[in-house]
Amino acid sequence: VGEPSYEPDGGHGPIRRYWRGPTWVNSAWLVWLGMRRLGYTAEAQRLADGVIAAAAREGLREYYDPRTGKGLGARDFAWSALVAEMADPDYL
Repeated sequence: VGEPSYEPDGGHGPIRRYWRGPTWVNSAWLVWLGMRRLGYTAEAQRLADGVIAAAAREGLREYYDPRTGKGLGARDFAWSALVAEMADPDYL
């Protein structure tokens, strides 16, 4: 789904340890934006595709398991709506 916020296999506990492992859309969006601005368009698109697929399948969740894309935490989480810009960056 995207890059984990922390090394999930680094022995720091389960993936649901808030900022220690899950993928957050707001963080993924910042990485995606930087990649696009620096010309890494293919890599940015791969990241966007993973986040978009997870959000389409699981809904706008607070965060996602970076290995499976399973939605975790709160449902209908507002900042996860950033996925809309990742889906169509030229619209906004």
